[in-house]
Amino acid sequence: MLIPPFARRPGGAGDLAPLALALTAILVAAPAAHAGRLLVTGHAADHGCSTTAQQCHFVQVATQYVRAGAPDPSKPLLVLDNGGLEVPTAIGHAYAPNPTPLMVVMDPSGPEFARTPLDVGSYSAIVIASDSSCGGCDLNQAGTADSDGIARRSGAIADFLGAGGGLYANAGGARGDGAGGAQDAYYRFLPVSPAPRGSGPFALTGAGTALGFLDDPANPAASDINCCASFNSFTFGPAGSQPGPAEIDREGRAETLIATGTIAGGGFHAPSLGSTAVAEPVAGTVRIKLPGGRGFGVLRAVADIPFGSTVDTTKGTVRLTSARDLAGDTQSAIFYAGRFVLRQARRARATTDLVLAGPAPKPCASAAGSSPAARGARRRAVKRTLWGRGKGAFRTDGRYSAATVRGTVWLTEERCTGTFTSVREGVVSVFDKARGKTVRLTAGRSYLAKPGRIRRR
Repeated sequence: MLIPPFARRPGGAGDLAPLALALTAILVAAPAAHAGRLLVTGHAADHGCSTTAQQCHFVQVATQYVRAGAPDPSKPLLVLDNGGLEVPTAIGHAYAPNPTPLMVVMDPSGPEFARTPLDVGSYSAIVIASDSSCGGCDLNQAGTADSDGIARRSGAIADFLGAGGGLYANAGGARGDGAGGAQDAYYRFLPVSPAPRGSGPFALTGAGTALGFLDDPANPAASDINCCASFNSFTFGPAGSQPGPAEIDREGRAETLIATGTIAGGGFHAPSLGSTAVAEPVAGTVRIKLPGGRGFGVLRAVADIPFGSTVDTTKGTVRLTSARDLAGDTQSAIFYAGRFVLRQARRARATTDLVLAGPAPKPCASAAGSSPAARGARRRAVKRTLWGRGKGAFRTDGRYSAATVRGTVWLTEERCTGTFTSVREGVVSVFDKARGKTVRLTAGRSYLAKPGRIRRR
């Protein structure tokens, strides 16, 4: 039974093989189909809030951010802490006088954590305490046993994030200062690049401000940015990539990184609005041709693929995850039995388009008439087809109609008689390009958009 604000459990060491996903020959390894929220910071906000009531707002914003993206945000936080238990104390201070989130506290070097399943059915997010080298913090009081225990669960943590769970890692101190070797023990479970500790002035980025962090020059005690030297800074990728900075130091390095995605193949990856989606082979053989590419390559593992890629699922099944909006929310659906070009515009709420590709249907002239034989011949003449199953703003785009879904199982076929849409489950909105109208289809219904002059919406 959980007892607010937390229930403490004993700890120990366990063993789990490190995450190992094969890279494809032509694509960059990427995450599984779902995406969780990550926040990693050089702040020792857990220590500050628990001992001096400073940076409690940082703790609140950080925990709210990572747990809000979970399948069930009301599930308890799994807190990896020992010694003075500064994280649960800080969370209690941060949320007061409002109710404190439920927490389960485990010693990361103990046997309980080593054997505990890390799943989103039990926890909304994992919160890791700061390293003792920050000066009074909790973890690794005697060596690196706590970080060793966490590193042994790297694969399980990656799976947890990939299932939509959140992850909030605090300061690694001298054990995560980018010096390499044992000095980087704290961040071994994350594919981040620690850099030498940064110095101020620190500043929030637009993403940090949008998240809810505060920078109040008139009241430094209420600010979420560091006043002095950082315990850790991090390097990050090009603008717009993930993880991205929520706060930067004087040298422009990240003091706090945030992202929505998951860990795979030794890196952190996520769909990027209008730029990349995540493709995961589910069954059979899935082939990808990159924009401008000369031929198809087999998708052998989850991968980031750029929009404009052609995906061939005529002999396989693929799960696609794409960004849903500028806030980094994601959506996922499965597609099979067809070939399509993947597209998405970069705007506030964008639909992910799957434009049917492959050989065009032959003319119907050779199968004219209304006899059963003629109708059968027209059905057999289908050359472009695609099944879809999932939730989110996905649209299958044929020559004469486009079908937009919000959670369903549906078929799109390019026939000699037009573009045919059939719904097995859920609801699909079909826009007839020639007639300029939208038809709403429910389960068991179908619609044929016939050829004609295309009208623009």
